[in-house]
Amino acid sequence: MNSTPSAVRLAALVVSAAWLSSCAVPSERAVVVPTTPQTAVEPAVGADPIESVVPTRSTTPAPPPIPAAERLKAQAAAAYDAGDFARALVLLERAQRIAPRDGTIYLDMATAHRADGRNALACQFARKGLSVPVSGEVADALEEQLDPC
Repeated sequence: MNSTPSAVRLAALVVSAAWLSSCAVPSERAVVVPTTPQTAVEPAVGADPIESVVPTRSTTPAPPPIPAAERLKAQAAAAYDAGDFARALVLLERAQRIAPRDGTIYLDMATAHRADGRNALACQFARKGLSVPVSGEVADALEEQLDPC
């Protein structure tokens, strides 16, 4: 059989198209998850509209610490103590990606930003910290970070 390069390409194209079209056929085992319509929550009559925007303290318990995030927080604390706020923030950002619901990380980030003179970012991270489950001293410290905002 004498095959030319264009015939080989055409055969490869036909095989690829057949394979791709077989992938596009929905599986019989496909699961359809029903969705429920979202309903808007209306503020109560006479309620302060600002209260619906300002985060409140969570009543759910804080998640247990994650060892990798704890190690990064310890390294960040050492960098912070040495005055290397940029390094501390890099380490805290990594810790935050590992444990996004750890309010102490947001407190540390707010503290490091404030020490580095970035007050707007400090306020932003303090608000984020109050949006995750925090309580006690951590919540109080996050609220203190919001005082100058």
